[in-house]
Amino acid sequence: MPPIQNVPIRDSIAARLLLRVFLVYLGIAAVLTLAHLAAEYQNRKAAITQGLESVAKTIAPGLATAVYNVDREQVRSFLTGLMDCADVTGVRITTRYQGVFEAGAPPATGPSGAAPSADAPLVDLETDGNGPGGQGGTFWFSMPVFHPVAGERVPMARITLFSDSSVILGKVWPGLLFILANFVISSAALWAIFLWFSRRMLARPLAALTAAAARAHLDNLEGAHVDVQTTGRNELKVLEESFNAMLARLRRSQGELRRAESKYRAIFENALEGIFRSSVDGRFLDVNPALARILGYDSPAQVLAEVTDVSTQVYVQPEERKEMLALLRRRRQVVGFEMASRRRDGRIIWVSFSARLVSEEGADYVEGSIEDITGRRTVAEALRQAKETAETASRMKSEFLSLVSHELRTPMTSVLGFAKLMDKKLRSAVLPRLDDPAAERAARQILENLGIVIEEGQRLTGLINDLLDLTRLEAGKVEWRMSPVHLGEILDRALAATRVLAEERGLRLRAEVDGHLPAVLGDADRLVQVCINLISNAVKFTDTGSIICRTQRDDGRILVSVADTGVGIAPENLALVFDKFRQLGDVMTDRPQGSGLGLAICKEIVESHGGRIWADAIPGKGSVFTFSLPAIADVPGEN
Repeated sequence: MPPIQNVPIRDSIAARLLLRVFLVYLGIAAVLTLAHLAAEYQNRKAAITQGLESVAKTIAPGLATAVYNVDREQVRSFLTGLMDCADVTGVRITTRYQGVFEAGAPPATGPSGAAPSADAPLVDLETDGNGPGGQGGTFWFSMPVFHPVAGERVPMARITLFSDSSVILGKVWPGLLFILANFVISSAALWAIFLWFSRRMLARPLAALTAAAARAHLDNLEGAHVDVQTTGRNELKVLEESFNAMLARLRRSQGELRRAESKYRAIFENALEGIFRSSVDGRFLDVNPALARILGYDSPAQVLAEVTDVSTQVYVQPEERKEMLALLRRRRQVVGFEMASRRRDGRIIWVSFSARLVSEEGADYVEGSIEDITGRRTVAEALRQAKETAETASRMKSEFLSLVSHELRTPMTSVLGFAKLMDKKLRSAVLPRLDDPAAERAARQILENLGIVIEEGQRLTGLINDLLDLTRLEAGKVEWRMSPVHLGEILDRALAATRVLAEERGLRLRAEVDGHLPAVLGDADRLVQVCINLISNAVKFTDTGSIICRTQRDDGRILVSVADTGVGIAPENLALVFDKFRQLGDVMTDRPQGSGLGLAICKEIVESHGGRIWADAIPGKGSVFTFSLPAIADVPGEN
């Protein structure tokens, strides 16, 4: 059993508990003693009063005869005899004929309810009674004394016997001393017994618990155990079990903590990013090997030993350190702060800095990570330069195409004009006058060749116009005439322009237009151009069946779709159909192709309106081209 700890007896739990129990016991004993004394006092007072009454009644006949015979000596004899009686402290005899006789210490005249006074009227001689007294705890018994005269009982005197509390206390005091002695002896015995049991049942188990708590620390939890050596399942036993359960939880938590510490230490040591902890004044407190490698040091220990001020030894621009600290104090954390950093060998690298400001024990620290982004910056710079080169090349290409298109448009117009003129002259002036069959055949061959020239010239003119149109769109040189328009009206105009093409190929061209759609903000002519291109493509690649044009609403956007029953598009080619000069039809059909710029122009126009265009198709079953534009108002169109 471990020894009792050096706790002063006055501070021990047992002493404190005993003191409180003793105070409660003292209070209860005091109340009971006072109640007992009060009851004893009243009993003694009643007994003395009864004794006074008995004495007064005993001498009353003799006193009445003495007063009647006017025998003053006899009255005084009675007075002296009464004073010799126990418990009598004063006597007053008020006579009818001889005045008042007093002995001892009767009280003076008092208020109503006091003892009869010496000058009491004669009629009062007939009343009797007793009272508590008025001064010094005095009380009395008073009664009239009668003598027979001529056959009647005539009051001759009043006798009043007095006593006081000193007489009662003289009788009660021995009992009070006995009670006090008994209380002191029982209290001392109770104190000793309780102290012995408390030290055995409380102090020693608590000392064992204290000793176990002193032995239980984080470095030696395995052997920590508490045994209070008490019987039964009392509070101390429950405390012992709770303490041992707490030690078991601490052992488990310590094991988990050590495993977590080992795990995160491994992450810290093996991380590819540099991890650090530093003071606000610019000194590293802890770094991992990756940070040492990034900064060109051999080990973390070398970093901690040599780097005393990161603002001058790590930062290329010390002002960036001040800027970073200001951000940390304002936001408590910084993410992706890119800066130039100096390695140990003086080489400049670029790093991405992320950190947070933490406060511990009244001091601020910076915890964070550093990533070497020199390679990424180099690649980004190369990509930027490549982008600028590509943009320059694209601009030069656009300028070249624009120049070539302008230069080709004028001679091509002349060629087409002369070809059409020659065709007209041959048909009207030459061919009717030829009589020679051979000459007529030659003339007709020339007409066919002129038709080919005219057709190809028109196709080349369309290509030139498309090139000019696309060049202006890409260069942002198109003047948009934007206004609220309804796509149902746009689709009606496109259908009117392409209906003849569909009828020539025997196709059904129909529209499903919702007349209550809101308007969009757009250039009406350019949107008609988009719809005509989509319908023309559908006609070109559809042999039989129908072409359906629809408008509908999708949340805050308006959709226009053109669906056909033609040859369709392979899924892998859906993303390519909007590329410039991309023609996919020659793989699936031998029909003549266009310039390959129509869908690219549609894409530029739709995206310039803040919209999107896409295609859905199943090879052999048809295609659906759809574009969407944002609605600007819930105002229905009149279609």
